[in-house]
Amino acid sequence: MLPLEDAEKFQRSIACSQLIKLKNCGHAPQIEQPQITSQQILHFLNIGNF
Repeated sequence: MLPLEDAEKFQRSIACSQLIKLKNCGHAPQIEQPQITSQQILHFLNIGNF
């Protein structure tokens, strides 16, 4: 969909955002790697970056 460079640009432009890169994962991390995806979301919410 978008190259990694675009994702990095979005991350720099969006305050308090995080870019998480998952190995061996495509465009649907919630389906392909649901455990790590949910852990990352919960971690983000718990540290108050929203």
